[in-house]
Amino acid sequence: MTAHIKVPDDDGSTRDMIVSNTHLNAGGPTEIRLNQAQEMRSSVDRYLNKLKETEGLDIDKVPVFGLGDFNTDEWNDDMSDVQDDYLQLLVSLGSSTQDIFRFLYSRDVDVGLTTSRSRIDFAFGLSGEYKVVGAGWTDLSKRPIQHSGSAITLVPMLP
Repeated sequence: MTAHIKVPDDDGSTRDMIVSNTHLNAGGPTEIRLNQAQEMRSSVDRYLNKLKETEGLDIDKVPVFGLGDFNTDEWNDDMSDVQDDYLQLLVSLGSSTQDIFRFLYSRDVDVGLTTSRSRIDFAFGLSGEYKVVGAGWTDLSKRPIQHSGSAITLVPMLP
């Protein structure tokens, strides 16, 4: 799902933001998830181009985010090295993609696991201009779900 969100500003104007949410395939070869990530990015790009044509949005500046369960481990099993699958995922989502948690926190900082053994849920900045105000995770272990919740606070930049 992709949403075009108009964020109200203090002066009565609005700022645009695009958010795409996904849940990639959990099983099978890595190529399936990479293809799904590429399709997500392609879908977002088509939507951005439509908004450029119909609403005149400056798509280079509008912040675009990819969020969700990417079913791709950031770390290897002993958490000593970043997985190639994770690095390939970043490439699949586009050259300007950044893991928002890793933008704020270096790899030696524990940003929290989103499952019992790894971090597979991500908030990616795909493109555009935005300011990251904060990021963290919420322990949802008391709820009947398998994942903890990732949380980010963002501010779209002024047009």
